Amino acid sequence: SAFRSCMGVSHCCVQRDLLQNGTETETGAGLDLGDEKPTAQSSSSFTSPPAAAAAAREAPACEYQLAEQLPLSAAAGNQDQLEEVREEEGPQQQPPAPDEQSDAQDFVVKAPTSKGDKVKSSTKVVKTRSAKAKASKPAAEGANGAIARVASMTEAARQSGNAAAVEQAKEQALTEIKEHRRKAKEINDRMAKVMEDAKKAPIMPELAMLKEQFFAGPTDPSQALPGRPKKMKVAKTHYTLQSNMEGPWPEGMKVVVFANGCFWGSEKGAWRLPGVYSTAAGYAAGWTPNPNYGEACSGRTGCTEAVQVVYDPLRISLADILRWFWQSHDPTQGNGQGGDRGTQYRSGLYYFDQDQKALMEASRNAYRLALRKAGKGQGSTITTEIKAAAEFKKLPGNIFYYAEDDHQQYLAKPGARQYCGAEPQGVALPAFSSWAPAHLQKEHAPRLGEAFWERYSPTEGCILALPNEQIRWPPSENDGSSL
Repeated sequence: SAFRSCMGVSHCCVQRDLLQNGTETETGAGLDLGDEKPTAQSSSSFTSPPAAAAAAREAPACEYQLAEQLPLSAAAGNQDQLEEVREEEGPQQQPPAPDEQSDAQDFVVKAPTSKGDKVKSSTKVVKTRSAKAKASKPAAEGANGAIARVASMTEAARQSGNAAAVEQAKEQALTEIKEHRRKAKEINDRMAKVMEDAKKAPIMPELAMLKEQFFAGPTDPSQALPGRPKKMKVAKTHYTLQSNMEGPWPEGMKVVVFANGCFWGSEKGAWRLPGVYSTAAGYAAGWTPNPNYGEACSGRTGCTEAVQVVYDPLRISLADILRWFWQSHDPTQGNGQGGDRGTQYRSGLYYFDQDQKALMEASRNAYRLALRKAGKGQGSTITTEIKAAAEFKKLPGNIFYYAEDDHQQYLAKPGARQYCGAEPQGVALPAFSSWAPAHLQKEHAPRLGEAFWERYSPTEGCILALPNEQIRWPPSENDGSSL
């Protein structure tokens, strides 16, 4: 658990990295963690799953996205001090080798540079890094949050005409620049050591598996865990929608399966969409039948955390669901999403008929161009896999396997740890008519208009602040709720 926190592997795995019998997985066992001390959650034995779950709820949050970033807007007009910061920091760290970039991908952050009454765009290549937040402290706001905050303070001071307040705000900005960049360097150094250790894979079996999980794709099917023939037992009814959790489904319903990071937040976003009949969290597109959570986190099942969505096409179109899917995460991050790293967090769409395939592929192409035009996305291109559900009939038998009942509608349940690592890019999927195949435009036209998306488009962290109830759309005239 301590090693996963250091790597930024998975907040979910740090919190609930347990097998069904209440024991830890073996991922990362026996690794040299340097000064990293095991947490209470990394104990090698647990008396029972309930006790383990109770301990897991106290697991520390995963701090991520401390970036090596120059807050241009906050430091505008004080270049001498800015150069002093650069000199104290020394030369910038070189980027890792291509095979070591799973958790250190470059991306561009754009920030306004204020100078007088003019505003121009400035860019700076930064690197995300993952770190472990201390249990006794709330999660750090991160470099980007600090930049926005001190920039706002500086602007407010400038508008007030108080010269002393302006200088004080600039001084505070520079202080915070130093602190955030110091933290980023500390994280970089730890990551460099971990990645250097990973190069020893040929003589260290544990690191060999780790390297395969983080720097390559899923393991070979012949090396996959065996799983089990018995499926996971889940509740009969959906915790929030009060619909069936398992089929057969009502006549006319359609099914789609997708993966876009930790399934806790993904499922909540899906069940809130109007017209969705039922949702379930599970494991998809792997080689292991009925894997459990710990096995999926090991990277040895080939599975990705996924959501099965059963929807009424008369109320919500697949085009609407695809729009929510693309806009609710960053589909360029390869084997991971936000602070969650590993093949079990890769992005994926899985189709059940040719219409779904055509719409998935066309929407992907359109969103790739939209991201590129906006200069967004951590990676250089979309890495979302699109596969047929039928591809998995022989091995392991199904495209989707239900996760444990504890994970079903997790964020709506009492005592749930409110976490979502998704990183929406704030880029809208282009108009349906511009990318959908002509022969599918009438049947699959969106049911949710622009008014819906103006109000409910995903933004980073938004899913945690939203109610658990399904969105009522269109809202009635007397509906004053915030759903």
